[in-house]
Amino acid sequence: QVKVCLRLFTHSPFDVRLKNHPLHGARTGQRSINAGGDLRILYEPISDDSCLLLDVGTHHELYGS
Repeated sequence: QVKVCLRLFTHSPFDVRLKNHPLHGARTGQRSINAGGDLRILYEPISDDSCLLLDVGTHHELYGS
């Protein structure tokens, strides 16, 4: 699931299936995409065409709730 999601993200980072959205609070500046089911991928945009992948996990693993 993660590989498929990252391929889609590479070609179309704001495809509606990814549910790409900004994070808030301690994670301001980071974004999250849906990698299928409860899996999320967190990343930080670096420029218009690059980003830093930060973490992969379930909603609970990443956000604690």
